[in-house]
Amino acid sequence: MAQTISQDRRTLSELLDSLQEARARTLDLVADLDDQQLIGPHLSIVNPLKWEIGHVAYFQEFWCLRHFQGEQPILAEGDRLYDSARVPHDTRWDLPLPSRRDTLDFMQQVLERVIESRLFVERQTDQRLQQELLPTACVVSRADACRGYYLHSSDARL
Repeated sequence: MAQTISQDRRTLSELLDSLQEARARTLDLVADLDDQQLIGPHLSIVNPLKWEIGHVAYFQEFWCLRHFQGEQPILAEGDRLYDSARVPHDTRWDLPLPSRRDTLDFMQQVLERVIESRLFVERQTDQRLQQELLPTACVVSRADACRGYYLHSSDARL
């Protein structure tokens, strides 16, 4: 049993490290893009990058903070802007998205709150821990998808 708890904590620590690394790489990819590049071309196969990075944070907030911990949304309009089940793809270029700075601040707030919630997660049963690790892992994967978008849109601009 002690080994299982130790492994779970190590897994959690590795997952949070991966989450921080994915967020840092995502921010590095958009660091030198201007506002026009963050919106990008209207393509049926990708989302506007500014929407996508906000959606990454929204997805993480929705599952890790709101769903599993019952926290209130950070952004009052987050569901209306970033819920991909409610926001039709073709409308994402025309949404009143937060500014670049506000989007980056939102991303940072969500990440900090998820990391701070680590003590809450570690006190849960193994089953609850497993349930909470899954959406965090999905956020890491979603950040990887965001990087793929950037690479695709970079090729499109050449």
